[in-house]
Amino acid sequence: MNQWANYLISEVSYDQNHLISMAKRHEDTETGITNGQFVDRIKISSDIANGLSYITIYNRISTWKKGNKIHFFRIHGQPYVRIDQNKVNQDYLGDILEVESLAIPEPEEATPEQIARLEQLEKQIAKLESKPIKKEPKSTKNPRGSLPKKTSLELSQELDLVPEQVSEPEEATPEQIARLEQLEKQIAKLESKPIKKEPEEATPEQIARLEQLEKQIAKLESKI
Repeated sequence: MNQWANYLISEVSYDQNHLISMAKRHEDTETGITNGQFVDRIKISSDIANGLSYITIYNRISTWKKGNKIHFFRIHGQPYVRIDQNKVNQDYLGDILEVESLAIPEPEEATPEQIARLEQLEKQIAKLESKPIKKEPKSTKNPRGSLPKKTSLELSQELDLVPEQVSEPEEATPEQIARLEQLEKQIAKLESKPIKKEPEEATPEQIARLEQLEKQIAKLESKI
């Protein structure tokens, strides 16, 4: 199927001046139209000004219907987006679904216990990043059922004479570096939450998130 546009708008909310507060934006991919994320009017106008195409779409239960192309222009330096060519100081995306508010709810404030846990996770990540990843030594075991040609005493004497060979540390793989960067971003996002004066109990979602981070740390540690 041919791509309709780079981005598709299905829902919109306007403020009292009929300027877009938030809009639900989808991507037109090879596997279909994505679920959508919320963006503001500045993001939409900036994308169109940089050559990306936008259209409106309508939800028809089990399918999507193509709407109108969205245009961008300026009046006295202020950006506006509309589906028609009327250059007025208002946004207009036609008759797509209009809702009262698409504002994303404010995140809950983190408790001191959660902040302390995040600091602990940061230290674990820093420790993992400082450790080089070593190659697994090749197995030198005898085949099953075979006997060594030399006695254990002779082998121990030879081992004492052979200097210990230390394997060169390997650099972390791109996948491991990318995973660590992802964990750092997740921690930075959690750290951005303000701290309440009085501690509250963690929500089930926050506890589950912390447990997930702990499992990821443990998994990375097992690879070292």
